[in-house]
Amino acid sequence: MPVPYDGINGELIDLEARGAHNIWAAGRKLNDDADTGHALLAHWNGHTWQQVPAPAGTGRVNDLTLAPQGIAITGEQTDGTPYVMRLRDGRWSKLSVPSNSADTGSHLTGAAWTPHGVTAVGYEEGATGLPSPPLLTGGN
Repeated sequence: MPVPYDGINGELIDLEARGAHNIWAAGRKLNDDADTGHALLAHWNGHTWQQVPAPAGTGRVNDLTLAPQGIAITGEQTDGTPYVMRLRDGRWSKLSVPSNSADTGSHLTGAAWTPHGVTAVGYEEGATGLPSPPLLTGGN
């Protein structure tokens, strides 16, 4: 069953379910041949898939996790800046990511919801050129 999206190409890379009538899918869509990717989010209500709009300019989604009253996503903006966002009760909020994350080449590749909020993991390209593992916790 195809998932609707408004781009020339798209891919889904993550799937989370609260039950047979509440399934979320995430990935990226390309708007043109030069595009590096914009958020592609879809929700299954038990009958149809619906594309869920992300805030304007949101880059590709690397991971999706279920959160109370919604979801949280990690990814990278089109300029490479990492982000963590939360959709709660139909409203988006951007959670803080350390400001040096873009300077060190941070990439957030995974997320989980904990009692303290979202925890995101990934890797940073340090001064040596070798990756090191960041772990960011917080934000509701």
